[in-house]
Amino acid sequence: YAIALSVLAMVELLQEFGLGTALIQRQDLTRAQVSAVFWVVASTSLLLTGLTMVAAGAISRIYGEPGLAWPLRLLCLTFLLNSLGTVPYSLLTKNINLRRRSLAEAFGVTASALVALSLAYLGFGVVALVVGHLARAVVLNVGLAFFAGWAPTLEVDFRGMRKLLSFGMSVAGSQLVATFTTTTNTFVIARLLSSTAVGLFSMAQGLTEAPTRLSTAIINQISLPV
Repeated sequence: YAIALSVLAMVELLQEFGLGTALIQRQDLTRAQVSAVFWVVASTSLLLTGLTMVAAGAISRIYGEPGLAWPLRLLCLTFLLNSLGTVPYSLLTKNINLRRRSLAEAFGVTASALVALSLAYLGFGVVALVVGHLARAVVLNVGLAFFAGWAPTLEVDFRGMRKLLSFGMSVAGSQLVATFTTTTNTFVIARLLSSTAVGLFSMAQGLTEAPTRLSTAIINQISLPV
């Protein structure tokens, strides 16, 4: 599960090209332009989902973990689900409506915990984590769309898309460096040690980074829309 998430984190950067952040930064976008961003992200997400489905077997062989293919094929469905919530998330953040955004996130985390813990208690192992992750994606993105009160239209306007992509790619590039470091660590541990070692490393890393997510991460999220 930890290996699959590290692989998908790299691919996810190609999903929106930083367009979500660009939506927050630009103040003069029309509804048609915002819809254009949605359809670009949705189309890219569909393509990446298909490519990941096909490449899952090869990726599992590269990592030397035969059981990696099926979690990758299931978890890559989150690309499609997240494409539905990218624009609503950005719009809620742009309007600094963090209460509604946080409610959607809380519902998603709660759903994930309930599903994962129930399946784990019943002895489903890693399946519990994978299905719990998908449950979070479903509830989170439906919640974001509901609370944002926004839906895409077929009326699109691609004017200004080049500037949006230029800004977004700069953001995605900076994120790529940090994500590549984590993915490389996971790959080295998986190849030289074991998938069990990856799980322990991932858990330890998550616990040590928790204080940062409760402080600096919150400030960073608020500072951009402000």
